[in-house]
Amino acid sequence: MARRSSRLAERLLLAAVLVALALVVYQLHTIERRFLAQAKQLEALTRALERGGLPPAQDAAAHAPAPRALDEGPERRWLHPEAPNLLHPPELPLRVPGAKTDGRLVRWFGTDPKGFNPLLENGVDVQDGIWLYVGASLASRMAWTDPEKWQQELAERVEVTDEERELTIYLRRDARWHAASGVDLSDPHYAWLRGEHPVTARDVAFSLALIQNPQVENGSLKNYYQDLESWRVVDDHTLVVRWKKTFCGAVEYTLGIPVLPEFLYAYGEDGMRFPHETLGVRFNQHWYNHRGVVGAGPYRFASYAPGSEIRLARNEDYFAEKPAIREIVYQIYADPNATLLKLKAHELSFGSLRPAAYRDEIRRYESLPEAERPKSSPFWNGDIRHRSYLDHAFYYIGWNADRPLFRDKRVRQAMTLAFDRARIVEHVFVGLGEVAVGPYDAESAYHDPAIRPWPHDPARARTLLAEAGWSDSDGDGVLDQDLSPDDGDPTRTPFAFALLVYNGSPEMESAANILKEDLLAIGVRMRIESAEWSLMQKRMDEKDFDAVTGGWGLSYDPDLYQIFHSSQADVPKGSNRVGFRNAEADRLMEQAREVCEPEARRALLRRLHGILHEEQPYSFFFVRRAVAAWWKEVERVELARIRPKTSSLPWWVDTSLPGAGSGRR
Repeated sequence: MARRSSRLAERLLLAAVLVALALVVYQLHTIERRFLAQAKQLEALTRALERGGLPPAQDAAAHAPAPRALDEGPERRWLHPEAPNLLHPPELPLRVPGAKTDGRLVRWFGTDPKGFNPLLENGVDVQDGIWLYVGASLASRMAWTDPEKWQQELAERVEVTDEERELTIYLRRDARWHAASGVDLSDPHYAWLRGEHPVTARDVAFSLALIQNPQVENGSLKNYYQDLESWRVVDDHTLVVRWKKTFCGAVEYTLGIPVLPEFLYAYGEDGMRFPHETLGVRFNQHWYNHRGVVGAGPYRFASYAPGSEIRLARNEDYFAEKPAIREIVYQIYADPNATLLKLKAHELSFGSLRPAAYRDEIRRYESLPEAERPKSSPFWNGDIRHRSYLDHAFYYIGWNADRPLFRDKRVRQAMTLAFDRARIVEHVFVGLGEVAVGPYDAESAYHDPAIRPWPHDPARARTLLAEAGWSDSDGDGVLDQDLSPDDGDPTRTPFAFALLVYNGSPEMESAANILKEDLLAIGVRMRIESAEWSLMQKRMDEKDFDAVTGGWGLSYDPDLYQIFHSSQADVPKGSNRVGFRNAEADRLMEQAREVCEPEARRALLRRLHGILHEEQPYSFFFVRRAVAAWWKEVERVELARIRPKTSSLPWWVDTSLPGAGSGRR
């Protein structure tokens, strides 16, 4: 009995030892897994810090953006002290002696935008009207004096090394993001947005990561960054950006990126960080996109009242010299003809005159002696000043080559031959412009002066359509053709299509009606579809049109890859909306990105000009001369040498004059 009890005790002891060993092994295994997981997280964190952005937060405790500890040491150490600083100090003072600093500038914005996010919105209204003032780039071209040179903004120094493939960027230490407008920061729900948020290299890395994120719907931008190899955050204020190969736009597209604050755009409205796997999708639908935009520029986005106004207020904490004008107010109204009435009523302090207004208020009196000019008119009694200027932009009708009607270049050529552009520019646009020969205006080095515009020649248009297989088989006055597949039943399709037109341009609608009549005379039936701007942008993004009117504003050194390269024809929300595909044009655009020697690059792009002239993916319409008009209290109206020419940063408003900047309603 005693022996049996002893054996039982031994077994129980052995079992206990085995259980303890099992627990130890389990704990060791758990610790090992934890270390492995932490190692992976650390590795992911390191990669994220090097490439931009952070891995997703794993629990609610980690969701809110933490305050950033900055390297505020007194000394900056340059990684390449032997390299000169690419950047220059700001080109001209934004304030001059005697300038009033309490002025208000009232302008026109047009219709409500689809959104304000500069990484998603490609419209000139958002880019030139809002982001120009609210945002801050790493650097900017010297727009008023020498656009070949770059001046400091967020970056104080840039070193270009390794045959211009690597840029080392040193940010200022005193730049701060604006507070988010359009939300009640006193509400505990938005407590995570409170406080001061410095601009750091991580914000730049975050923005670069968004541009390259395949989920982000910014096809108009992605093509410029497809050869971007890497970026590395060295410290809070130093970033190294590297390109895979020589790219003539490396400086342009590195320094000019719209930098967005990670503390806002990486988070949902509840303050929870977006999962890394769906960051791009959530960014497209970001809760703040339609409320405003947060930047670090000389103005902050103050308020937005849909259908009424957008207000920008001077950033009194701006890190550089502040502009003199205290507030910019954009009135939102759809009827462009109202601008003249609002200008004359002093409800606007600055505006652009439509051609009809220019004809009636200015052109008709210019040739008269001063004594015969109407003294009751604010345009002739000194109240309103004006100036015309060449707008670096071209206007066009784009033919959707992804639709059977416009796949044949002879058809597109015929559309241009039927389009009496010179008559329309003279009579509808009252001579404010010249017929476009291609995507470059006559001042551009890439414009080939040997290329002459297609004439107005309806007879030749009919011949080209006949060569392309169009005939009037049933005698109804409208051309038709069998466009059915080879294995399908023969079906005659009439040559009939819709032209999508922006309804905010009465001149373009008039031009469309003239084209409609001219096309009917050669057997082509066209109907006009008018749309307000946001709907028109949506339809262009979705390629939901047969033909479309449009315009492109050109940068200082334009790269047409975005608009005409075949690879961009199928990019969601890309800019090759007309589906133009041409192997030779692709090769020239690709070479022009890598051949930076001016004469060789000019030769490549002039050959591209010739191909576009022959292929006519667009009927290049005209290059506009715009007419700016402003009340006498708006002083120092300097027009920039590059777009946007009417940036008001160096202007000021003399508030001592009656009604100055009142924008009275």
